[in-house]
Amino acid sequence: MHVRIPAALLLAAALSATPASASGCPLFTDPAGDETVLADTLLPGMRPALDMLALDVESGSGTLTATVHVRDLARMHEDSPGGLGWYLYFSAADGTRVRIEANQPMWGAPYFVALLDGSPSTGVAVSGSIDVANDTVTITAPYADLAPIASLADGDTLADVGMTTWSRTEPGQPVGGALGSGRNRADRGPRDLPYVLGSGSCP
Repeated sequence: MHVRIPAALLLAAALSATPASASGCPLFTDPAGDETVLADTLLPGMRPALDMLALDVESGSGTLTATVHVRDLARMHEDSPGGLGWYLYFSAADGTRVRIEANQPMWGAPYFVALLDGSPSTGVAVSGSIDVANDTVTITAPYADLAPIASLADGDTLADVGMTTWSRTEPGQPVGGALGSGRNRADRGPRDLPYVLGSGSCP
C-alpha cells in the first residue's frame, strides 16, 4: 500500500543525500520529496517515480547490480509523459567514466544500456527491470557485457559512484541513449562515493 504524503510535509525534510554503507546495502539514502524538474510547472515533491529514496549496489561473480528505490512508480507515466530515466554513474579503476541507464519511454517496454558518459554512440545493451509493485528500478550488468567500454573485475574500486533520475518533457521521445538531449534532471544523489566490486549481495 502506498501512503500519499502531502508535498508540504515532504518538502520540510532535509534535502541532502546521506552515504550509508560501504557495502552498498544501501550505498546511500536520499530524502523523500526532493525531486523536481527544471523548467517544469510541477513543484518539488510531485514526481514520486523520480524521487530516489536509496540506492543498493551488489556485485560478485562477474556481475554488477544496482537497485534504486523510489517513492512511487504507480503513476510514472503521468509523472513524466515523455519518458523517464534512472542513471547510475561510476569511474572504473582505469578512470573510464561509465553511465548505465534504465529508461522507460512513453510507449513500449523499458530498455537498459551502458555507455561512456557523454558518448551515446558507445552504448551496449544490459538487462534490468522496473518493479512497480515494489517501487524499484534494477540494472544488471555482467562485467563481460561492459568490456567494450570498461574493464571491471572483482576487487576493483569504483570511484565517484552516483545516481540521478531524469524526465523528458517532449512526448513520444525516449529518455537517454542516442536520443539523450532534452532531458531534465529530477533527483540527484551523491556522485563521489567509492564501491569495491565483489562486495556481495544485499540481504
